[in-house]
Amino acid sequence: MRDKQTFDIKGAFAIYKDDELFFGHTQYLLLKALITEGSINAAAKRCKISYQQAWTVADTMNRLSPIPILIRKKGGKDGGGCLVGAYGEELIRLYEKKAQQFSEEMNLLNQDLDSCLF
Repeated sequence: MRDKQTFDIKGAFAIYKDDELFFGHTQYLLLKALITEGSINAAAKRCKISYQQAWTVADTMNRLSPIPILIRKKGGKDGGGCLVGAYGEELIRLYEKKAQQFSEEMNLLNQDLDSCLF
């Protein structure tokens, strides 16, 4: 006897601006890591991405954003770096809320899907 196959509708939640990825899961994780780790290098390691990729993600977010998300600090005796600004923190909260709504909608779309597909 063959096991019943389960069908799922899947999708990834992300925010785009003019068809360019503005904020998705990687951006979310990077900002959260920046807040807790305090440096882009440590945040990149925590996210298991390269330092260069972290800077590329950060630059893209800031370029597409109407308000700076990351505030860059000039180097000095304590070194440079960047901080997540108030708008970045607001964006994290918005992403969490909208991602939850997206997940709930995906669950609704998947209800009774198996009974429709043989």
